[in-house]
Amino acid sequence: IKIKVRSHPVYERRDDDLNVDIAVDYLTAALGGEVQVPTMTGRVTMKVPQATSGGRVFRLPGQGMPKLKGEGRGNLYAKVRVTIPDAMTDKERDLLQQVKGLREGKAV
Repeated sequence: IKIKVRSHPVYERRDDDLNVDIAVDYLTAALGGEVQVPTMTGRVTMKVPQATSGGRVFRLPGQGMPKLKGEGRGNLYAKVRVTIPDAMTDKERDLLQQVKGLREGKAV
């Protein structure tokens, strides 16, 4: 018997653990906040600390696949993908320019 497991459109499986990419808007990544993460049993809220960089991985214990030889579940690893809006208002762009000036030590 040959069994072929198809890939899932949202999750990548590694044994009992699952990996998922999570889109986090740039303001939440910079300032901190909460995002919804899809799990096998529904969505859960995950706290994102301020100054979170793209690529950072968070472990959500017990949110992976059921363990075949034992009790419990594996973990879900949520990898942050920082998103930037396609378009900004003039006011948003101006405010970001001011922040950039502050970071570069320029008077605004």
